[in-house]
Amino acid sequence: MFEYIRLALNEIRANKIEVFMTTLGIIVGIASVTLILSLGEGVTTLVKRQIASYHEDVMVLSYSPDKKKSSSSLSAFKGDPDSPLAGLMGFITDMSEKKRTEKEGEWLLPFDIEQSKADLLKSPFIESLIFFGRSPYKADYFDQKLSLTINFSENTFPKYIKEKIIAGRSFTSMEEKDRRNVAILKLNHKEYQKHLRHGGVLDQYITIEDQSFKVIGLIEGSKTELFVPYTFFDELATLEDNYQFLVKLKPGLNFDKKVKLMLAWTHQFVYNGDFYQQDSDISFFREILKYLPRFTILMSVVAGISLLVGGIGIMNSMISSVIKRTKEIGIRKSIGAKKRVMIFQFMTETVLVTSMGGILGIVLGVAVSTVALKLFSIPPVFPVISITYGVVFVLVIGITSGIVPAIKAAQLDPIDALGHT
Repeated sequence: MFEYIRLALNEIRANKIEVFMTTLGIIVGIASVTLILSLGEGVTTLVKRQIASYHEDVMVLSYSPDKKKSSSSLSAFKGDPDSPLAGLMGFITDMSEKKRTEKEGEWLLPFDIEQSKADLLKSPFIESLIFFGRSPYKADYFDQKLSLTINFSENTFPKYIKEKIIAGRSFTSMEEKDRRNVAILKLNHKEYQKHLRHGGVLDQYITIEDQSFKVIGLIEGSKTELFVPYTFFDELATLEDNYQFLVKLKPGLNFDKKVKLMLAWTHQFVYNGDFYQQDSDISFFREILKYLPRFTILMSVVAGISLLVGGIGIMNSMISSVIKRTKEIGIRKSIGAKKRVMIFQFMTETVLVTSMGGILGIVLGVAVSTVALKLFSIPPVFPVISITYGVVFVLVIGITSGIVPAIKAAQLDPIDALGHT
């Protein structure tokens, strides 16, 4: 076995440039597959983090009127994709609303949180819900500025999210009603450890817009967020921030079907219900999760074509090697080398060549993936699957591309081989 490897390595050393050019297709192919799969894994992890905060039967419902009043009786046609008049009526409705807006100006619709909650809870598809507005802010914490998201929530919000309060407590309904300046801070483990030198985060104060909130609870999560009583929403939120609810749907049916039915009910039975919609970010992320694996596989197949080309290149190179080494093969067979020995010898050379190309391709792919993931702020996921696929590809291509040259070498007649010039 070691003798075959030694002979193969000698042959590779004698033709370094040719071997490198031959394996270039393998290197590029493996690196491309590794990069694509790594990006796919990283993006999948990023998307899952975006929607992993909520329990499976919880959706984010947004009230987004776009400051316009829908006064057209034709609006019922817009949401019916099965109607042959949907496109025409939708166009007429849009034009009607545009003319009305130009004539009357934009309308700021009234919105009462408590009344809206009472209306929504009448839905046969909703089990419970809480108000949950969000807004990005810069906060002063000790001697630093924190970029974070403020969640204006009710004190029961932990029932709707997966992260748990690991220290301290949630605020009470009385603290909500009295607008007490209390908050729950969400930090990742690294940030939490950094704040330990100041005595931890509990009972510390974080300032937003001249309002100082006392941290009474801590949640460990992937990004920095602050949870404050929802009664501060009207004071701290901007006109661009939408009213939102965390809605827990009743059991039964699949999630997408329940959301569709619930929204249809809302649009029909709730005042201003046309303006309720599933949070666009969350629904968008759910759609990405559905199609991302398929897209990743498709791109990997495209990148794998270069592996196929590389395999063909190695096969051609080994066939050329058989022709160049015909006299050597004749000498070895004339002194007793059997067919299986010749087959094993050329197979060993082929597998070694493809393995070296594969190793270089994996190293290059991991390096490029690391840089790309960091550049686009995608979670650094070590590409275990990518490396596994790379190893499998290398072995399959090495064995496949070596079979034909090995058999060709084994079938040479010793006398004809010795007379070859």
